[in-house]
Amino acid sequence: MELQDYVDIALEDIGRDKERNKTYFAIDKMLRCEFDMPESLTALGWIKDRKFATTVPRDSSKASTQTFATLQPLIDIAPTTPGEEEYERVEKMEAAVEWHFQQLCYRGDQSVLWKIVKSAVDYCNVSFQTEYLPYVLKGQKGKRIKQLKKRGDFNFIVHHPANVHARYSKYGLESVVLAYPCNAQDVIDKFGKENA
Repeated sequence: MELQDYVDIALEDIGRDKERNKTYFAIDKMLRCEFDMPESLTALGWIKDRKFATTVPRDSSKASTQTFATLQPLIDIAPTTPGEEEYERVEKMEAAVEWHFQQLCYRGDQSVLWKIVKSAVDYCNVSFQTEYLPYVLKGQKGKRIKQLKKRGDFNFIVHHPANVHARYSKYGLESVVLAYPCNAQDVIDKFGKENA
């Protein structure tokens, strides 16, 4: 496949989600407390110039997020075979996953758990990307890299669901397109000068 083939597939996926994204953008507008009075109401003389605003959507989102983000997820891995050795292996795996998740919660300006819960509350959709830092930071050295690795080997990037376009078949997830506006410097920072 040529690069243009991938571009065409991505554009098709983005186009397919236009109606869905209208809903997400309306939710964003509501959470910013922006409200456009319907024309049928502004036509009424006694309402014409009145401004209507409410913080109820934002307040309910914030309250729900604050409530549920305090609950840590329960990590439960099912054993694949019966036997004491398998149960011990699974318990170690659960402890490792819990430790990595706790480390994730200390990364960035907000807890990853907070971002995941907020996205679930606001959009009924959570779209996040998992980065394995030893791979992402391979070949890089210095105090900054050492500091980044102190918080564990993983990083979750929670994306706005309107930027994520998934393609499914009867066999499950086939591809994901992440499309968002960025400037040239963002591209250089992400992929390097030689690939920009």
